[in-house]
Amino acid sequence: MDKILTVACSTYGDRISNILKVYESIDVVKKINFLVIHQVPEGTCLSDESNSVILRLESHPSIDYIKNSSKGLTLSRNIALKKTKTQYMWVMDDDLEFISGAINKVLRSLEDENKNVICHTYESLRPSGLKRVLYPNNRSKVTGKYILRVASFEMVLDVNQLKRHNITFREDMGVGGNIINLGEEAVLIADILRAGGDVIHHSVSVNIHPEVSTGTIVNNQNFFSKGVVIKRVFPNFWMAYYFLRDVNRILRNRTGEFGTISNRIALIISLSKGLLH
Repeated sequence: MDKILTVACSTYGDRISNILKVYESIDVVKKINFLVIHQVPEGTCLSDESNSVILRLESHPSIDYIKNSSKGLTLSRNIALKKTKTQYMWVMDDDLEFISGAINKVLRSLEDENKNVICHTYESLRPSGLKRVLYPNNRSKVTGKYILRVASFEMVLDVNQLKRHNITFREDMGVGGNIINLGEEAVLIADILRAGGDVIHHSVSVNIHPEVSTGTIVNNQNFFSKGVVIKRVFPNFWMAYYFLRDVNRILRNRTGEFGTISNRIALIISLSKGLLH
């Protein structure tokens, strides 16, 4: 059977040592391609351990390793889209592990799908075993508030259709030097929907991700980025709705996560600046 799925894992600098752990958590490697995009900007000094891992990856018969001097996670993922030779690409992080059977479940879900579907989304678990967020119903379309909940490592993309519609990740977004340091996956979904494609959710838990991620950190930069994401994802009425919803959430501060009143005002200002960016 020809392979139809590439697992594309982006990493940076000495984080390359995480890659083998990700690869080793896959239980059916013969059914997929495993692609590593390693960002090593000019002047980066890698540890001996990292160089040893690189040698192993370069000689591994089942892993395609690409070293790139560019910086930026979204740029790295766009390189992966260009290098992927299969119909589908699973966007992957370097700090998670696969749940047993996940690959087979994803492959089955791709077998008999509406050709208008450009992105398939799945579910992740916290280390505690709880689901990462509240997900939509099985096989429902991802729209509205659910667009903002999808994490990159829960997305399987139809590479052929993305290329046909000239859709890629926005390279002014994402970690790695951009002031808009999150939300690139939500904007990609919005771009797919604007192009007339569908995004379908599957109620299948596929991986375990650490509790803390970029998007969960409360700071001014993240809220500026959230403002930009709201603007790029939603049309006018819904843009205002989600902006005001976040302002209300910050002001109410039910769990105390947004800090003092001065901190909350600063977050609202940052959110507003993002909306006007």
